[in-house]
Amino acid sequence: CLDECVVLQECSFLFPAVIGGPPTSLFFGGGQDAILPCANASPACANVSWFYLIKDKYVASGSSPRLSLDAECSLVIKNVTAEDASSFVCRLGNDPHHDEFMFLNVLTSELSPSPQYDDPERAGEVTLECSLWRHSSVLHCPPNSLRWVDEAGARLQDEGVGHRFLGQANCVSVLTVKRQSGVDRRYACLFVDGNRVAVEAGYTPDFTGTPSVTSIVNQGRCFQTKGHILKCIIW
Repeated sequence: CLDECVVLQECSFLFPAVIGGPPTSLFFGGGQDAILPCANASPACANVSWFYLIKDKYVASGSSPRLSLDAECSLVIKNVTAEDASSFVCRLGNDPHHDEFMFLNVLTSELSPSPQYDDPERAGEVTLECSLWRHSSVLHCPPNSLRWVDEAGARLQDEGVGHRFLGQANCVSVLTVKRQSGVDRRYACLFVDGNRVAVEAGYTPDFTGTPSVTSIVNQGRCFQTKGHILKCIIW
């Protein structure tokens, strides 16, 4: 039980560049269960404490229906949301010199019918939007780091048959798609860190009703540096 392993208190920490190893950045999709590992934990999870950053202070994680520890003392956050994006610390006992720092990044998505236009060519469009909520150690998402692909893995750029890429603003990317007769299309938004996909969200638009996100896949992690929480720009 998490509240048996975590002491409720407010604590000030030195930043990760001062103590502990380099922070690990973890990526999950909104709605997933995020698992934050604690590599050096004891088998019984004795003396394991988890903390997260709020307004420049690390605060102990308390009991919550969404929080738990697994058999390896990893912190499990059920149904992760954008508000969970933060810096987390796993501490063993009272020794801060072996703290494990990690940044939780969350990819969220939204689908909506496009506004009605006078232009009949744009009627029936659906807007796909994905946002990466991340720790502000990196103050922005690099250009072209949020990419769109179709069911064949082909990258969707500019304007093409059945789609129009509206661009990326900081950590938000928007694509409009249009129904194509006799074709069931699938789309994915990828966050690419360096030369690998860190996390992706898959979409299958329903042009007869309300579109929905069909899947979100977590595919890796990368390393980042210290910072504070950054709430991304809304498109």
